[in-house]
Amino acid sequence: MTEQLAEAGVNQRRVQNRAVKELMKEHTWVEVMMVVVSKGIVKTAGWGLMARVIVGAVLSVTDLATDVFVLWQY
Repeated sequence: MTEQLAEAGVNQRRVQNRAVKELMKEHTWVEVMMVVVSKGIVKTAGWGLMARVIVGAVLSVTDLATDVFVLWQY
């Protein structure tokens, strides 16, 4: 999710800003750099941490529920 969010943000920036689009076209390393920086920002953001915690908790509870269901059917 972090990678998709960071890449989507960089792509959106490219679409909205003509100067950024031209810069990325002229220097290919700029896009890579912006994606790496964006990933770092998303990973350290408070809402990013909250999203990872919530997704982890939901997956953990779902795993427990499916294990109990399978044991019950066995």
